[in-house]
Amino acid sequence: MRLARLVTWGCALGVPATLFMDVGSSAVRAAGLTRGLPPAAMGRWFGYMGHGSFAHTDVLAATPLPGELGIALVAHYCIGSALAAGYLLVSRRAGSTSPRARAGLAVAYGTATSLISLFVMYPAMGYGLFGRAAPGELRLFSTSLINHVLFGIGLALSSFLLRRRIDSALAVHSPVASSALSGGRADPSS
Repeated sequence: MRLARLVTWGCALGVPATLFMDVGSSAVRAAGLTRGLPPAAMGRWFGYMGHGSFAHTDVLAATPLPGELGIALVAHYCIGSALAAGYLLVSRRAGSTSPRARAGLAVAYGTATSLISLFVMYPAMGYGLFGRAAPGELRLFSTSLINHVLFGIGLALSSFLLRRRIDSALAVHSPVASSALSGGRADPSS
C-alpha cells in the first residue's frame, strides 16, 4: 500500500471519525456522564514537547502556553487521522468485506486506541496509569473509554460511507475481498 494513499484515506476516515468523537463526547459531557481534561491541556502537553519537556507532575499546573487550543486541535485531528490509517491496515489485513464485521472491527479498534491515553498520555501528564492520580471529578478512565468508543463508531460510519472508494483505492486483494469486489468471482491472482 502506498504511503500517500494510506495518508489520504487515513485523513478521509480520521477527520470525520474524530469529529464524530468530539460532537458525541460534547453531548455525553453535557449529560454529565463524563468530564475529562480541558482541551487546552492536550495542547499544553504537546506544546511543552516542543520545548523538550515530555512529562509533567501535573500538566494543568504548568504555565499555559500561547496557542494551546490550536495546538490541541491540530494534534487531535492528526492523531485521529494516523489512528484511522492504522485501522485501514488492520482492516485490510483482516480481509473482511461484511459491513457488520467491519463495523465491529472499527468499534473494537477505536476502543483499543484508548490505551494510548491510559498508558502514555495520562502518565506523561502527571496523572499515572489509567489517569488514577488525577482528581476524581475528571473521570479520566471512563471519559477516555467512552470517547474512544465514539471514535470507533465514527470510524465505522466513515468507512461504511466510503467503503467502495477505499476498497478500490487501496486495492484490496484478499481472496474473500476480491471475490466480493468482483461480484463473486474468485481472483486468480490472490
